[in-house]
Amino acid sequence: MRHPSVLALSALLLFAGCAAPALRIYTLSAQESRAPAAASVPATQIIELSRVQVPDYLDTQDIILRHGQELHRSSNGRWATRLSLGITAAIGDRLAANWPDAQIVQGPQSQPPDIRIQIAVTRFDVGEDGQALLEASWTTTRIGSKRPPERDRTVITGSGPVKTNDDVARLMRSMLLQLADRIVRPAT
Repeated sequence: MRHPSVLALSALLLFAGCAAPALRIYTLSAQESRAPAAASVPATQIIELSRVQVPDYLDTQDIILRHGQELHRSSNGRWATRLSLGITAAIGDRLAANWPDAQIVQGPQSQPPDIRIQIAVTRFDVGEDGQALLEASWTTTRIGSKRPPERDRTVITGSGPVKTNDDVARLMRSMLLQLADRIVRPAT
């Protein structure tokens, strides 16, 4: 009778030693950005930020590193949401911080917006060598205005450590904040 329990205990310890590292979940938004503002300022404009478009191969919950033509998915890290939603939230938070007198909304609302911002990320790669590239374009439309939409694009490069998923998330967030800072609020 002792023999089967010793065997079972040995097998359990063997499998426990082979267990993969715990899965960790990451966001691109800063935790402190979700805190309510100390002094609320009435919104002078409603600015709608449409869901950011990203290439299909990136719009997953996988944290991906590029090595040449190969894409390597993290075995123990995931985004909390699809990457397009995480990017939209991070940029929305930054625009709200940059434009405190505007109400930044994500997606359609019951009240029509004054301005709509649409962003398309055409490339967002972080290489295993720590080099990163973000290519994006955006259109800013004044709703109800006869002015044509304003279009712009940018290429942002960055570099940093990418040994851990924390490093990758930090580098990508830094680049998204730079993108948000390049989006100029149009005059009404």
